[in-house]
Amino acid sequence: MITNTKYLFILSYLFLLFGFYLGEDLNGNSAEDYIGQFPIIIEFSENLKNSFLNYNNLENGNSRQSPVFFLILSIFYNFGFNEETIRFICLNISFFSILIFYFCLKKKYPLINESVLILITIIISLSPSFRAISIWPNAINLGLIFFLLSIFYYFSFLENSNPTKKFNCLLLNILFLAISSYISPNFSVFSIYFFLNYLNFYKQSKIIFLIVILNLSLATPAFFYLFYFDQFFFFQNTISPFVDNEKVFNNLINKFSIITTIIFFYLLPFIFFKELNFKINKKLKLFEMISCIFLVTLVMIFFNYPKEISGGGIFFKVSNLLFENNYLFYFIFFLSIFYLYRDVDINLNNLILILCFFLSNPQFSIYHKYYDPLVYIVFILLFKINNFEKYLKNKKLILNFYIFYFIFILLSIYKVLFI
Repeated sequence: MITNTKYLFILSYLFLLFGFYLGEDLNGNSAEDYIGQFPIIIEFSENLKNSFLNYNNLENGNSRQSPVFFLILSIFYNFGFNEETIRFICLNISFFSILIFYFCLKKKYPLINESVLILITIIISLSPSFRAISIWPNAINLGLIFFLLSIFYYFSFLENSNPTKKFNCLLLNILFLAISSYISPNFSVFSIYFFLNYLNFYKQSKIIFLIVILNLSLATPAFFYLFYFDQFFFFQNTISPFVDNEKVFNNLINKFSIITTIIFFYLLPFIFFKELNFKINKKLKLFEMISCIFLVTLVMIFFNYPKEISGGGIFFKVSNLLFENNYLFYFIFFLSIFYLYRDVDINLNNLILILCFFLSNPQFSIYHKYYDPLVYIVFILLFKINNFEKYLKNKKLILNFYIFYFIFILLSIYKVLFI
């Protein structure tokens, strides 16, 4: 059984290669982004210093992606690789995310059968966003590799009893998280999660002071680049001629509601599994139910994400596509709040992670690719859910995730072809 399931890694790689051959783009815009921004790679290769220091005003356009990402791709270009070869290299690099995720699972769940862990791992290869930005390179996938490495060494920190080895794992966790953040800044917010866990472990010891100094030292070049050279690339290409950009951009209700429904979307397999297979004794108290209604009311009053621009999440798009209004979206938002509270334990650990999801998206346009497969990975590896290891051993839950992602692929194909 174990030997047979190991062949799934080969099959998942071949599945990605097949998508590469077809030029697959289940996001619908990843190919356009990569091709449109390839001149930036050329500009970096021709004049690295000028491109890096004037990133907001490049001759060949601008991008919300980190300049470090284009710097890395320009190195490949300088070695003589063309556009398609760079794509192929990045596809193979992206596949390492799947392998590292598997080793993280082995660290986290040593008592779960290896074949089950492999089945859980391979689900990533079905993620429409992961596939699209593996085939058409994006900073998120490259940053994901180092983010997963940071999680791996965080687990090594937790399991190690030797103080020296424990501290070395801590250093590697911080280092790899910093690398992932320089490549794709959205990962930087997870430093909050790791720091609070280290603070809880070490309390007020000297090591906490060293952690603060190390994090500040690693972040200093980024702060210097952002503030001294005024290179706030996060908000590039976010202006829309169709809307009052200031009102939309400053509206936190938009982010809160859309990101909540996106998180709910990716956790649907777990929620359905738990609702159908276990008796849920937890009931919302009156105050909690009133809070849900209050939040929905706030969203209905202040939500103003414009349908004229891209993004917004699947429920927002479906609501406007089918009914030309946001009422279905408001209803889904209520369900999201209700079931996330009911089925996903709302403890401090999980609240911090959910906060990280919200903070990881600074611009007002919100896309699924920022959370797929990130929500799945963080949920499996870092969330604290009662009896979760028992749930993972259940084949029905794994089957739910496979069915979910196959349906998601079909919906993505329909969106690309007909919408």
